Amino acid sequence: MDEQGNYQFYLGPRPKAAQNIFEKHRSLIEKGKIEKSEVIKKIRQFYAKDRGQSIVKEILENLKSVTINY
Repeated sequence: MDEQGNYQFYLGPRPKAAQNIFEKHRSLIEKGKIEKSEVIKKIRQFYAKDRGQSIVKEILENLKSVTINY
């Protein structure tokens, strides 16, 4: 947060790449064409392969844009 209490960036509940997997399948879940549990499996496979690298990358990218006033 900045000095006025405004967020300088926001990290969601999951990294963008994992969220994209969910968003890609959202309409299929809503239409009943795929089970949500199958999408969760895909997201877990992403996490297993990624090993947290996307989260670290997003944090570092966001920190570069932060203005710090001392």
